Amino acid sequence: MTISRSQPPPKTSSPSRRRKIIRSFVSVALFAVTTAIVPHLWCGRDAARWYRGDADVQEGLARGVATWVDQDLGIDQYHTGSSQFNGEWLLMTYQLAGLGFGQTALTHPESRARNLPMLRKCCARVLKSDAASFDAAAWSEDPVKTLTGKNGHAGYLGYSNVVLSYDRWIDPAAPDGAVNDRFTAALVRRMTASSTHLIETYPGEIYPADNCVAAASIALAGRATGRDYSPLLKAFCTSLHTRYLDPKSGMLYQSVSSETGVPEGAPRASGTLFAAYFLSFVDPKLSADLFAAIRRNQVSHAAGFAAIREYPDGYSGPMGDVDSGPVIFGLSTSGTAFALASARMHGDEALFRELESTLTLVAAPTSTREGNKFLLGGPIGEALLFALLTAQPAPKEVS
Repeated sequence: MTISRSQPPPKTSSPSRRRKIIRSFVSVALFAVTTAIVPHLWCGRDAARWYRGDADVQEGLARGVATWVDQDLGIDQYHTGSSQFNGEWLLMTYQLAGLGFGQTALTHPESRARNLPMLRKCCARVLKSDAASFDAAAWSEDPVKTLTGKNGHAGYLGYSNVVLSYDRWIDPAAPDGAVNDRFTAALVRRMTASSTHLIETYPGEIYPADNCVAAASIALAGRATGRDYSPLLKAFCTSLHTRYLDPKSGMLYQSVSSETGVPEGAPRASGTLFAAYFLSFVDPKLSADLFAAIRRNQVSHAAGFAAIREYPDGYSGPMGDVDSGPVIFGLSTSGTAFALASARMHGDEALFRELESTLTLVAAPTSTREGNKFLLGGPIGEALLFALLTAQPAPKEVS
């Protein structure tokens, strides 16, 4: 009887084992490279067109935003959980949309016949009573009927006036020129009377970023009319630079005590970059300095994408609010969007491409028969992105 003994399996040859190892390594490497490169390339496929101001992408978004403006939106369109914030978002939708239409008309003069009427429609919308109701409720007085008073009303007057000023700067014969004069005069008088050159948004609440919007409206009105507001604007910018920039991070403090004029709370990227956009109409150098501070300290990169950290090192705060949007792992939703404007205004194409890739990944742009939309945008989101993506380095002289 033959007893069979189990034999060990033949050994794999060394060349075969090496080939398997090489194939595995190549597969892992290709997966890593594909994961790192392909999503970024796909999401950033339109970044170069946005950066150079391509007419098709700008006009596509203009048509999409026009669908919101044509609806004559109301406060009930928004669902922030606060009637005050709903009102802010309604006003900002028209303000930012108007700036986007104006910037597109300047970049592409051939589109002026389409975009200037939309800018005018936005001006008409910000002057309607429902756009001012949130401010009137907070102050217990109508901001338009009390222009000779002393209360700040930066939340309504600054935001509405900047789009009126932009329209008038494009066309000195703009129909709301008289209103623009009255709003500008009230803001100039109130900011001049303030020892800090900052005025209140709401009773007892001062926000430097809101004051940058008001200052932009004054600067643009001066360009439109030839009036010289430079003494006030220089004093305002000096006050920002010396009193309201965090010395370590170079970022703008979010709020200021209405009693002492002392900064309160943390400096934040969302407010700093929002201010940098509007300061480009007032003091491009200060706008560039704010962006440089963000660029130096607050940018996070990953696989061709970029996002902005809301708080500088050594500071912390809420994980998101109506200003910043959600703050996820320290990254600011609004701050990341606002950075698009500064990157384009101040010539940082590399960062702009990474930020635009992140925008595409998160907001999901889509093309429709009515124009371009963002699936996660809504009226305020699309108006905001319209203004930011069409932002220009500095206002140009208009013939």
